[in-house]
Amino acid sequence: MIHEDQQGKHIIGHKNYKEEEGKSITTLSMVKMEELLQKYAGTGQIARDNGERVDFKEIIGFYINKQKNKKYETTVGIIHYSKNGLHIVPARPSWMGR
Repeated sequence: MIHEDQQGKHIIGHKNYKEEEGKSITTLSMVKMEELLQKYAGTGQIARDNGERVDFKEIIGFYINKQKNKKYETTVGIIHYSKNGLHIVPARPSWMGR
């Protein structure tokens, strides 16, 4: 189940979104993100802080590179797990390397 308040930090127009924080942006509906979580949760690589790096095989939003002040479309996201639910943060595209 998606933690809507945490996910909202990555959705333009949501009450929790703050443009000045420069967070990566999801462009999918909550329903579509829930579908992707059901399909891909548990299939990725373990990431730090209760997360999992997953390639969702379709564009999920934009990765924001704060150092270069640029955004890039991405199919990769970090699923963050908590006792209150999950949320997806768009991550650096695979083609950019680490």
